[in-house]
Amino acid sequence: MSWKNTKRWEKIVERTDWQKRSKDIASYIQPNSVVLEFGCYDQSLKTYLPEGCRYIGSDLYARGEDTLVCDLDAEELADFPVADVAVFAGVLEYVKNVGKVLDRLTTEQIVCTYALRPPFPYHTKRNEFERLFTERGYKLETFTNGTSRTSYNSPEWHLWHWRKDDTS
Repeated sequence: MSWKNTKRWEKIVERTDWQKRSKDIASYIQPNSVVLEFGCYDQSLKTYLPEGCRYIGSDLYARGEDTLVCDLDAEELADFPVADVAVFAGVLEYVKNVGKVLDRLTTEQIVCTYALRPPFPYHTKRNEFERLFTERGYKLETFTNGTSRTSYNSPEWHLWHWRKDDTS
């Protein structure tokens, strides 16, 4: 199967490991935040968000009437909605130009998971991945090694929490 075969994401299949990942991600989000989740799939993150959060789901396919349908590999990216936090859970490994996506964000925080090993098509080394964020004014708040998380189904998965660096 080709990595560009996006049809495989069209149908929702229950993934209990992704539910756990969503719960972990939500723990980094403050109450009353506007949260923009890319690759929202089954929108499980919405279930775990703190009180008062407003959720905006984005995916390759409509997951409801309010889904922002967006291909992050598109030649031209539309403006993203204004949000406090952007979430990428298991998404950036499939994006050709992560820097281009980050350049479109106006968020103060980013929470993402990322696999540092193959077989993902666009994986990169940790220092290269982190440089994409620091070059855009984000400071690493938290890095969680996948091997220390019981909720991930693979030790290659890691969680990053980034915040705009007010000192830059």
